[in-house]
Order: sequence, then C-alpha cells, then structure tokens
Amino acid sequence: MAQFDQRQGSSDGGAILLKAAERGYGLIGGLAGCLEDKRQAGKIEHSLRELLAQRVFS
Repeated sequence: MAQFDQRQGSSDGGAILLKAAERGYGLIGGLAGCLEDKRQAGKIEHSLRELLAQRVFS
C-alpha cells in the first residue's frame, strides 16, 4: 500500500524549485534582456521581466 504522508512534500508542481533556479541563475531577467520591448513607454504598467515572470510561474 502506498503512503502519501510526506511531511516535507509539496503539491505546488515544482514552483519552489523553479523559483530557486530563477533566483540562482536569473533566467527570466536573461530572457527579458534578449527581447526588444516595442510597447509605448507611456502605456506600460508592468516591465517585460514582470510579465515573463508571471507567465513562467503560473
């Protein structure tokens, strides 16, 4: 019979590991630096990096 009582386990789908990798390597910032943001500066509410981070972590 399988046991599913991991006290240190998580059901977040790897988000903790992904966040740690982002902190360590700066992958999202690196990706954002490779892209050209052609949006109108006066209409921007969120940076390209913030938009990428939201997309990756969701």
